[in-house]
Amino acid sequence: MSKKQNKFFQVITQKQTYLNTLYLFLLFPLGTATFVLVITFLSIALGFISSPFLHFLGQFGIVDANLSLPQGFANISPDILVILVGFAGIPLLFASLHLFNLLVSFMKFINRALIGEKK
Repeated sequence: MSKKQNKFFQVITQKQTYLNTLYLFLLFPLGTATFVLVITFLSIALGFISSPFLHFLGQFGIVDANLSLPQGFANISPDILVILVGFAGIPLLFASLHLFNLLVSFMKFINRALIGEKK
């Protein structure tokens, strides 16, 4: 056997090669799920936060911001409801950032377990 062939078979017989392959197969669905969660939570949080501003602009006819309320919210003033939704978006934004941090920590754990990187 030549040196190149010996090196090729040496890579195939190493345990780390299969751990790296497993890591790649795990990383693709985790990355996709993380991307979907990031886009979803950020868009909901930013939509909640921007709702009072859009409602304010809608009162002056700058944007078309008609607010249709569900049946149970008919007794609440739309102005107060929009402000409450805007304030609810702020903790939702911080909660989503903590969720992203948790997902990154989980990916780091998988990286250290399979790839073996140092801290």
